[in-house]
Parts: sequence; C-alpha cells; structure tokens
Amino acid sequence: MIPLARAETRTTSGAAGIDQIKRVLAGIAVVYAMAIAVLLGILQTYFDGRWPTFSDWVAVPSQAIAIAVAVTVAVGRWRSSRNTAVIWALVAAFAIMSLIATYVWNEFRPRGVGPRLSGADACYFFDYALLTAAYAVTFVRFGGSFRRLRTWLDAVTISVALLGTFWATLLGPFMPPGQGPRMSALFAVCYAVSLAVLMTMAALLYLRLPSPLRRPIPTLLIAAGLADVVWEIGWLATWLTDVNFVGLYYNYGDIVCFTLIACAGALAKQVPGTPPEPATDERSAFTFMPTLAALLAIALVAVSIASTRALDAWILVGLVVLTALLLITRQSAVRREMQTLNRQLAMQTADARLTELVRQASDAFLVVDERRIIRFASPAIEVILGIAPATLAGSNAAMLAGPSHESALAVLLDQLLSGSGSPAPLEIPIAMPDSTVRTLRLSGANKLHNPLIRGLTLTIADISVQRALERDVLQVANTERIRLASDIHEGLGQQLTGIMMLLQSAAMTPSPDPAVHRENLRAMVGHMRDAIASARDLARGISPMYVVRGSLRGALQRLQKDVGAGVPVCVDVDPRFDDRIVGDFPADHLYRVAQEAVVAAVRRSDCTRIDVTLQIHDDELLLTIADDGRDSDWDATANNGLSLRLMEYRARVIGAAFATRHRPAGGMLVQVMVPLRNVVRTELPA
Repeated sequence: MIPLARAETRTTSGAAGIDQIKRVLAGIAVVYAMAIAVLLGILQTYFDGRWPTFSDWVAVPSQAIAIAVAVTVAVGRWRSSRNTAVIWALVAAFAIMSLIATYVWNEFRPRGVGPRLSGADACYFFDYALLTAAYAVTFVRFGGSFRRLRTWLDAVTISVALLGTFWATLLGPFMPPGQGPRMSALFAVCYAVSLAVLMTMAALLYLRLPSPLRRPIPTLLIAAGLADVVWEIGWLATWLTDVNFVGLYYNYGDIVCFTLIACAGALAKQVPGTPPEPATDERSAFTFMPTLAALLAIALVAVSIASTRALDAWILVGLVVLTALLLITRQSAVRREMQTLNRQLAMQTADARLTELVRQASDAFLVVDERRIIRFASPAIEVILGIAPATLAGSNAAMLAGPSHESALAVLLDQLLSGSGSPAPLEIPIAMPDSTVRTLRLSGANKLHNPLIRGLTLTIADISVQRALERDVLQVANTERIRLASDIHEGLGQQLTGIMMLLQSAAMTPSPDPAVHRENLRAMVGHMRDAIASARDLARGISPMYVVRGSLRGALQRLQKDVGAGVPVCVDVDPRFDDRIVGDFPADHLYRVAQEAVVAAVRRSDCTRIDVTLQIHDDELLLTIADDGRDSDWDATANNGLSLRLMEYRARVIGAAFATRHRPAGGMLVQVMVPLRNVVRTELPA
C-alpha cells in the first residue's frame, strides 16, 4: 500500500509539474503575440512596410509552442482518455502541418503573379482538414452524431450560407479579363470550400457545447480556428480589391490561432477531471443559427451586387443586424421556454413515478383531511385490510380498523392534528375473514402545510410475519434455556453430586485401605472427566465458535459431532477462506444456519448424506447445505417450517441472500450468499 501511494504521489506531482510548464509556455505565447502586434505596428507606421521577410516568419514561435503543448496533452491523455488524446493529436498535427505550410509558402510559392494553386496551398488545405477533423471528433465527444438528419441539414444550410458570403470570391475568376481579380478559379473554389467546411464544423461544435463559458477548452479551440479563417478571408479580400486589409499583419492570424491553442492546452490538465457534459436537446435542436447564417449571406450578396448607393447599403446592413438581433432574442426565448417545459415534464414524470411507486408498494398509504375524512387510499389497502380503496374514500379514518380500535386511532389522529411531534407508531391486531389475525403498524405525519398533500398521512404496514418470527425466536430461545437447564441439572449436576458424595465418603473413612483409597480416587477422576466433557459439550452448544477459538472452518468440521447426526456430514471449505478475516457475529450466524439445515435434513429418515460447502465467489461468501432426502417441502412439518424461518432470519441479520430449492436428484439445497464486506471483521486478531 505504501509504495503504491508513493507512486501515485509521484504521478500526481509529475502531472502538476507538466501542467505548470504548459502554463508557462502559454504565457510566453501570449506575451509574444502582444509584442509582435506592437512591433508590426511600428514597422508598418515608421518603416513604410519594409522588412517583409520578417513578417513571413513571425508565426513560427507560436506554432512551435502550440505543437509542444498539444503533443504533451495528447501523450498525457492517451491512457486515461483516448478520445481526448485523439482530439489533441489532430490539433498537434494541425500545428505541425501549419509550420510545414509556412515554410513551403515562404520558400516555394510562385511570386510576381496572382494567386495560383500550388503545393503550398495544398498544405494549407490539408491543414484546414486536420482542424476540421479535430472539431468533428470533439463534436461527437459532446454527444453529437453524424447519423442524424438534422445534423446534415444544419451543416448543409450553414455551408451554403457561407459559400454565399464568398459570392464575389467565386464569381470574380469567371468574369471577363480586366473586370475580375487576378485569381484562378480553382484557387478561389478550393479556398472558399475549405474555409466554409471549417467554419461549418466549428458552428456545429459550438451548438453542441452545453455552456461555452463552462467549457473554455473547446471554446478556445473554436476561437483559434475562426481567427485563422478571418485572416485568410482578409488575405483573399486583398486580392479581390485594391485595399490591403492586413498589411504587415498577414501572418498575425496564425499567431492568434496558435496562442489560443496553447492557452487551451494549458487548461487541459494531465489528470482528467469530469467528463464532458452532454448538450441539452433544446440547445442543439432549437437553434436559429443556420437560418441566421443564410439571411446574412443573402444580405451580404444583396449589398454587394444590388445596392448602388452607400445609404441604401447601410440601411440594408442595419436591417440585417436588426433581424439578427431579433432572431437571437427569439432563440433565447424559445430556449427558456423549452427549459421550462422540460422542467414541467420532469416534474410530471416524477409525480407519475411516485404515484406508481405508491400504487405498487406493499405498505398502504392514506391521506386524511382535517375532519379525519379519508381522501386517498393506495391499492395496497385492499391486500392488507380486504377493503377496496374506493370504498374507504370519504369514510372516517378512526373507523378504519373497526369499532374495537376506534379510540386508539382517534388518539393517534388527535396527536397528528395537534402537530406536537411525531407520535409513536400504533400496533393493532386485526381479525381477517379467513379467521387469521394480522398485526398492523400505523404511523403518521402531519402534512397539512404541504401544498401538494394538505392532510395527514397514514402508513399501514403488515408486520404479522415479523412478529411471528420474533415469537418463534423467543420460543426457540426458551426451549434452548429449558434444554440447557435440563442438561446442567441431569448431566453436569448429577456428576458433580457423585463427586461430592465420593469426597464425603473418603472424608468420613478414618483409616482407609490404600487399595480402597486408590479405587475411590479412580472413580472420582472418572467422574471429573465426565463432568469436564459435559461442560465442554454445554459450552459448544451455547457458543461453538468460542470453543473452536473463532474458527468457522473448525466449527463446520465438528458439525456432525455437535449435532449428533446419524448420517455422514461431509464438509468442504474453500482453501482461500481465511478464518481470521471473518467476524464472530456473522460466523456464528453462518454456523447456526448450517446447524439448522443439517438438523432439518436429519429429521428426514431417508437422508443418507449431507454435504456442507463454504466457497468464495468473487467478492461473496457462499454457504451451501445439500442432502439427498425426500423431495419434500420445508413446511411439511412444524419443525421444518420453524427452522426455515429461523435460517431466513439469521441470513437477513448479516445482510445475506437466502434461498432453498429442490435438487434434481432428490433432496433439498440451502444456500446463503453474503458479501465479504458484511463478514470481514474491522480489526484482525493479534
């Protein structure tokens, strides 16, 4: 135990050290991003855009930090959470591929011409595909499914809307020479489709998050991808217009992207915490984001190709923004309404389950108003009292058990109405139509102030079996006391009397003959030996576990001698069983069950063999007593019925499962299965 604890401590401390290193790297990435932003601003302002080579490589440090953090998280989570490790492995591959793409683009891209598809662009497309795959795995991780039609409808709607926003990008290469930008058609289509698919997957993942603020890691990963996409759009827009939207910051999007990835990795602890919380149905299903994306796309296209005046364009943009706000507000209202409906449905379901539990319960449940009138009775009342629940409704609760118990029930109801604490349960005997007498226990509570009940609650339980078992236990205890008194008086008492008489005779003899003296001593020794044997037999009958020093194995092996069985009792104890771990209390009850079963089997005169086995199955202890007697029921005789009830009682006391059944070859089988945790003693003996 101690070496294992030390290993766990070293593992925990090592994980904490790695988490600290990741936080330091993320802090360096943030500081670097801020410093580069200031430096690029100075270069662009005071050096007139010179030093372009420096801008080509500014993202490399951020990429390296993101790679180190992502690989560390992926390796650390590979054993504990394979899905999370796959996500971070894809993020690490995205960062590595981006670094490769940066090198290929800076060294081998075609220069002096407009954008044309090249190997560097292929690297970027593959890079976007890796990040899209990471979003897809995270989407599934949070309960999303690509087997649902709604998922594909949302994905297609958002993708079409995003492609619509690239209308000018897609349209430009197909315009006549001199009217469109210097951009190849294949180049424009590939970038538009790659970015649209990436943004679509990011949107689907965002919809699956139960709460973006409570799940900062996937939120930061989504923000990282969107930052990269925004800079790519700004870079593409520079080729479509005469305006340079990014300036020397054309690679700053990569810095922001990988800084966010480093921060997300710093939040991902090496030791996994709670599993992702699945998204609620109202968040993932009732969303207007696809519709909003489609409307924004239509509006942007309309602004770009239909409006000729700036005022009209701004009016259209204002209407689009207003529509977006209305849709967002409407979505929030629908979500709140769905949450309210779900809570109401959950309450109705809980009420239905509670009602069904009350209907199926073995104890009867009644609700009585302030006038002592029964307003509700559960179906169990018909089983207990033989009265239909509908018949009781509207009757006086004091007359529930008949006129003979009216005064006792009235006192109980008065105590409940007074509100002076919970009165003691009331036990009353009830004569049934079949001439049997049942013992009922009535307990109540004052729920007048509960708005859902507004009455007194009465619970009626049939405890006839419990009281009968208690009487049986008392009867057996009394019988054992009488037997013990008889054994002491007729056995040990007579032997001690004989010894006393021999001693008195020896004391009264003045000069005994040595031979006679020796004969008297031998007789006294014989009587003493018989007395000691009788005392041991009595002790073994009272507490066999004490006589064999707490050994259940030893007590079972002496079972035939203790019981005095005329048939062989074969005992087989699992070699893995250790007497030292079993407490005296459960061991005594297990022995008594075996003793009762053996005695009951011996009573069947045709029983020729009894097998007693004690085995360990997984984390349970199984005691089995099997005989080959007649295939008769346990309740065939009064003695067997009493033995069965006593065995059930002893098994229930130690938390064991008790079962009896007929053997296929004839005879009865008794099984007691008790969890080891119920029998293991708290402290081992010295």
